Amino acid sequence: MPDKQPRRTVSTDRFCTDDRAIEGLPVRLVIALVVGVAALGVMMTILGDVGDIGTNDVTYEADDFDDDELTVYLSPTESGTTEHVDETITIVDEAGQPVPGGQVLLTAGENAQLSEPMSFEIDDDGQATIDTDNDDANLRMPRDYSTGTLNVEILPPSGSNLEDSSSNQPINVVRGSPP
Repeated sequence: MPDKQPRRTVSTDRFCTDDRAIEGLPVRLVIALVVGVAALGVMMTILGDVGDIGTNDVTYEADDFDDDELTVYLSPTESGTTEHVDETITIVDEAGQPVPGGQVLLTAGENAQLSEPMSFEIDDDGQATIDTDNDDANLRMPRDYSTGTLNVEILPPSGSNLEDSSSNQPINVVRGSPP
């Protein structure tokens, strides 16, 4: 009887004689890696638009909004000084609920000038009174301008899950008396 040699299957023969493994495998890995990184980049962009989990954005609402804008008037008096009218705003979260604590910071915007930023405390009802008659900040308008803006930044209470991530509607400043 002749010696029986182990019978090789077709797949075993192909595996033993395939010399592409050394040069084909790294190219395939590089292609898979590039496609994977691109897919991960797309997923991270999508997840980045969702926002932070567990944080709420805060903004403000005025008691007497007129066309969704708050206006502060700088009214000249007979003695030559400027009378400032106080405004009350309420700090609210995304659900419209008042946010107690923290501060409201006003900085000079377009045309309105401040010698330093103005800061106002937010009370337990989530309200802050914007008192622009602050001698230290010295709110004023250049002679050639009758309107300007103040930028509003809300500093939520520390240790909360609140943040002021979106830009707030600026406060309009008008030289003249309220209508």
